[in-house]
Amino acid sequence: MNSYLKVKRFLRYINLYGPLRALVKACYHLDNSFGNKILYFLFRANDKSRGDRVFISGLGNHGFTLISFAIIFIGRRSICGVIDPSERAKFLARSILRCNHYHSLSEAVQSNNFFGDVLYVCSDHHSHLAYALAAVGRFSNVYIEKPLIVSDDQIPDLFELAKSDINVFTGFNRPNSPFFQQLLHHCGEVFNITFVVNGHFLPSDHWYRESKQGSRILGNLTHWLDLSYRIFVYTDSVTPIDICLVKGHLDDVTIVLSQCNRTINICFSANSEPVDGVEEFIHWNSLSSTGFVNNFRSIALYNGAKKIVKHKLRKDVGHIQTVLTPFKGKSFVDSKFVNSALFCLIVENMYKTGIIKSQFQLTRFEGKV
Repeated sequence: MNSYLKVKRFLRYINLYGPLRALVKACYHLDNSFGNKILYFLFRANDKSRGDRVFISGLGNHGFTLISFAIIFIGRRSICGVIDPSERAKFLARSILRCNHYHSLSEAVQSNNFFGDVLYVCSDHHSHLAYALAAVGRFSNVYIEKPLIVSDDQIPDLFELAKSDINVFTGFNRPNSPFFQQLLHHCGEVFNITFVVNGHFLPSDHWYRESKQGSRILGNLTHWLDLSYRIFVYTDSVTPIDICLVKGHLDDVTIVLSQCNRTINICFSANSEPVDGVEEFIHWNSLSSTGFVNNFRSIALYNGAKKIVKHKLRKDVGHIQTVLTPFKGKSFVDSKFVNSALFCLIVENMYKTGIIKSQFQLTRFEGKV
């Protein structure tokens, strides 16, 4: 075993990637010469040994402290190009990541360098699909952060992307969480599941609230809508999903999803800022088991007389595993992204128009469910 693999296994064993990413985030938010020097030495000391051509559109907090971190520190790949109009992104790209920087997609295309193995799309919500379509014919794989679409006008482009030869990966990370995988395999075919989510408080002028970017449904709740969709189709990919939505104070919303004898309740609140960031609690009761997931830090599973309890030192919602899926091969391509996007968009339209009840009929689109 080479020295790199030994170090990687050791870091995973003692779980040092979490503190290392925390340091990167702290230095990013410092945004001063001291923090930038630490970032410079951290990224310079990390020798990238694999030759994949990776581009990123959008180098904000998420794009730098999560996606770039995972690609470079864990995936051992270099980033060869960044597309972002901000001067902060320009500095990070050229001085820390030591790669090309482009202010716009058109500038990157005109440079004749916009091609490669993976394009990561983590720009503003409205631009996600445009970047993904631009990658067709230029990249082998595209990774799209949520949401995939924000309006009905983008549905034809979504189908165009699905028809293309490019491999599509999405940033819905909860399905890759180890605790969720246990829930999925133990909840059975008849269940009642409740998600309780305490989200970030967003001021009235936050960019999420711009009309073209989608509401909190597509900005945040889409994570748990996608998760619900994947639970339903795991056992039944034919029966329609009934949707009931009730709005509360500010961004509060309760959504009840049902399919035959399966029900999922989503309770989302964002009246104040949680101390530890987004908090998530999942409770389920099924014919085969009961249990709960506590903020993706622990799980308690009761299967008859058998009890399983597992803990993690830190919250693990599958971020790192999801970011690195484009390097794992075609078997990890997201075959459900079309219907997931359409499902989330229906709920978005209900939220905006005040419709209380609706139904989603799953569409079979070239094998994608």
